[in-house]
Amino acid sequence: MPSIIFGPQILMPITGEATGRQVLKRRYSAPELATFAGRSSNVRRYATGEILRLQLPQTTNLCSGVRAEIIRVFSPFTMAAVMVVRIHEPALGLEGDFVLKVYDRRQVTDIRTKRCGNWSLKNDMQLEKHRWYPELNKYAGELMAQDNLYHDLDDEEKYAIAGEEDPAATAIQAFNECWLEAFFLKMYRAELELYRRARWHHLDGQDVPRFISSVTIPCSYTSMACVDTCTPKASTPGNLMQYIPGFPLSDLYKSPSPHPPRSTWQPLIDEAAHMATKIAQHWDARNLDCCPRNTVVHWDPIIQGWKVMFIDFGHCNYRPAGMSDWNWRGLKSCGDEEGEIGISMKSQLKKMKDFDYVYTRSEFWEELDMDFNMELP
Repeated sequence: MPSIIFGPQILMPITGEATGRQVLKRRYSAPELATFAGRSSNVRRYATGEILRLQLPQTTNLCSGVRAEIIRVFSPFTMAAVMVVRIHEPALGLEGDFVLKVYDRRQVTDIRTKRCGNWSLKNDMQLEKHRWYPELNKYAGELMAQDNLYHDLDDEEKYAIAGEEDPAATAIQAFNECWLEAFFLKMYRAELELYRRARWHHLDGQDVPRFISSVTIPCSYTSMACVDTCTPKASTPGNLMQYIPGFPLSDLYKSPSPHPPRSTWQPLIDEAAHMATKIAQHWDARNLDCCPRNTVVHWDPIIQGWKVMFIDFGHCNYRPAGMSDWNWRGLKSCGDEEGEIGISMKSQLKKMKDFDYVYTRSEFWEELDMDFNMELP
C-alpha cells in the first residue's frame, strides 16, 4: 500500500467520536497561515492604473489569463467593486473597454459597515484559521441553502455551532467573514443566472448589457504569465460585461450634455417599466433591487435614439423548482418592480422639473394586486 502524504497541514482528531474511530480534521499549519498573511496584507485597492490578471474559465485550449488595466472605478464600492477595465487580447476576441464587477468582501463599504466594520487582516486570519472546521462549514451550508441574501443565525446559534474550541469572540470574527463570503457568492451566482436567462431569451445586449464571461482574480501571481498557487476560495469571483457609457435613469433631468430632450422622457421611462415587468413575468425572476438607479440610459447609434438597459442583478431571486404558479405569483405580488420605476420617476420628475410623467400600471401587476393584495370586505 502506498504511503499517504498529508503535506504541511496538521490533522487532528475530533473528540467525542465513537471508540476506536477518529475522524481527521484539517487544520491550517503555521507556514500556510504565514503565506496567507503575506498575500492578504497586500490587499488590492482597485485603483485607476492598476493591472489585474483575470482568469477565464478553462473552456478552450487558449491561454485563460487576461491582462486588464483599470481605467475607471465607480466608487464608493457599496455592494461590489465595479470598474471599467481595458483589455487587449485579440486571440480571445477581447479588445476594448469592459465593465468588471468584482465580489470582493474586503473592499465594499455599505454592507461591511452594517455588518462587522472595516476589513482587517486579523479578521481574515481568523476566517482562514477556521476554514476547515466542520462547524464553520456547517454554518456556510446553512447560509448557502437560503436564497435570502441577508439570512443569518443569531449569535446564540453561532456559539452553539462554534462549540468551545475557541473563545466566542474569536469564533464570531470568523463567522462574520464567512457570512460576507456567502453573501457575495450568492450575489455573484444570482447575477450570473440573470445573464444566463437573458441569453436564453435572446435579449443579451438588448435589455441588459452583453455578458462576456465569469472570471476569477487570483489572490496573487508571481508574474503576468504565471499565476501563484491559491485555492479557489482564496480567489475573488467577478463578472466581465459590455461597457455601456451612459447615466442612470434617476439622473435623467441632470444628465451631462448631450442629454435626452424632454420629449423622450416619457417613452424612456415606459421602456424601463416594461422591461421590469418582462423580467418578472417571463424570466421567473424577482429583482429585489429594481430601481431607477440600476439602469443605464445611453445613445444607441443603431436605432439612432436613446435607449435604457437594466444592470445590477445581485439581489434577484428565482422561482424554486416545483413551486406552483399560484405560489410563485403570490411571491411576486410582495414586490412591484414596475412601480419602483414608474412611480419613483413620476414623483421625482414632478418635484425636480415639474414634468408630468403619466404612469399606467400594466395588466400583469393589476392582476397580482387583485389576487393577493385586495382587502376582503
